[in-house]
Amino acid sequence: MKDFNPPIHDIEAWLAGKNGAGKERSRVYYEMFQSELQERDWENHPKREEWIAEIRQGKGRFVAQGGPPEEWETRKAFADWAITNNLVWGNKS
Repeated sequence: MKDFNPPIHDIEAWLAGKNGAGKERSRVYYEMFQSELQERDWENHPKREEWIAEIRQGKGRFVAQGGPPEEWETRKAFADWAITNNLVWGNKS
């Protein structure tokens, strides 16, 4: 891994170490990976357009309409993703 400064000679040892913020590198990269997967899932979510329309009526209402509380976190994550990517009021579709 020559592009890193200093170069990484042992990837396993490097991943087991901590970054400048004191977090385990393996955890940081795993969370980045999970975030990327989730974003792809939201792009193809079967209720994507329906949910975006509901978010326009109000994010809090959309989240609370999710049924049991365990579904609220999923709906909140979707709403945050849609808002961040300008899908609610922006030009993206």
